[in-house]
Amino acid sequence: METVNYTLLIVILHNLEHLPDLLEAWKVAGIPGITLLPSSGGFEAARQLQRSGLAGLLSVFEHSSPPQRTLMSLIDNPETLAVAISEAERVVGGFGRPRSGILFTLPVGQALGLQKWGNTSSLESEAKAQNRDKKIPDKSSSNLLGWFEEEVREMHGTKTLAGWRKKRSQCIATTFKSFLNQPTVVTVDTPLNEV
Repeated sequence: METVNYTLLIVILHNLEHLPDLLEAWKVAGIPGITLLPSSGGFEAARQLQRSGLAGLLSVFEHSSPPQRTLMSLIDNPETLAVAISEAERVVGGFGRPRSGILFTLPVGQALGLQKWGNTSSLESEAKAQNRDKKIPDKSSSNLLGWFEEEVREMHGTKTLAGWRKKRSQCIATTFKSFLNQPTVVTVDTPLNEV
């Protein structure tokens, strides 16, 4: 088994206005995945507890307006880690400023389940080969249309899809014009050619 050295990058972001820019910068930098958690500092929670009691403390953790976010990402490449740290510093304007947040890293001894983050094409190919051997229908994104047809047939019968491939080749502009001219009420029994 190959040993990979992972580093957990953690950013506690105080100013949520920076969140979209930070996520975009990390996406461009090639960060494999980011977990976001609503969070609150201990001093903020203590102040809220003094002011409002236990009910006030609980409001700190409501998802509608948590005071900050904690971002976490496992990174296995030192260069990618350096870029991620640099981009976080740039986006928040430096972590040395008050109320900018905190950035730190931790070495990770072991991580399981991360192969899902990386290149999944080999995993999909392997799954397709296994499905062919077992005669299991291919439900990958490359056969999404076939999967959709199968699901519709199972739920609504074979007559529902009669002639729908022929209709699918219609010009999109023509279809939208007909939608704009007259609204269509769609029910479970409405044939696809009327939609």
